[in-house]
Amino acid sequence: MTGRVGWTVFQKRFDGSVHFANDWEAYKNGFGDLNGEFWLGNDKIYQITNTRSYRLKIDLENWSSETVFAEYATFYIEDEAAKYRLQVGIGTAGDGLSYHDNNRFSTHDQDNDGTGSYHCAITHGGRGGWWYRACEHSNLNQPYKQGGDGTEHYGIQWNHWSGHYYSIKSSVMKIRPNLP
Repeated sequence: MTGRVGWTVFQKRFDGSVHFANDWEAYKNGFGDLNGEFWLGNDKIYQITNTRSYRLKIDLENWSSETVFAEYATFYIEDEAAKYRLQVGIGTAGDGLSYHDNNRFSTHDQDNDGTGSYHCAITHGGRGGWWYRACEHSNLNQPYKQGGDGTEHYGIQWNHWSGHYYSIKSSVMKIRPNLP
C-alpha cells in the first residue's frame, strides 16, 4: 500500500516581514522563521532533493485573492560546488520556472547568472537570490512590494501569470517525493 506523503515547504512569503535580499551564506543556510516567512536553505534543499525523485508545487496569490499553482514533476538542485544549479521539468500556471532550468543560483554577492554584461541579482532582483537567466521570468525572492502593479523589476514575480511588473501577494514553494 502506498501512503500519501506530505509537502515540505522550503519558501514562504506573505507579508514582507522577512528580508529576502540576503547574501550567499544566508541562502545556503536558510533564514526567517518556519512559522512565518522563510527560506529553508539551499544546502537543506539539496540534501532533501538528492535522496530520491521529488516534485515541486508553487502556490501563488495575487492582491485580488485569486490563487493559482504550478506543479513540476521533476525538481532538484545540485550542490554548492555546482552553485545550486536548478533542475526542473515543465510546469503549469504559466510555467514561470522551466525558463530557469539548468541555471545556477545567484545572490548580490555571487554573480552566477552567466549574462556577463550585468549582475541580475542586483539589476533586476533587488538583491533577492534566484536561478537567474537573462534575468528572469519569475523571482519569488525579490523584496516584498505591497499592492501589485509597478514599473520596476521589484516584488514577487511570476511573469507568465501576473505580468512583468506585477508583484504577487504571496508565494509558497514546496516539495514532496514522487510516488511510485
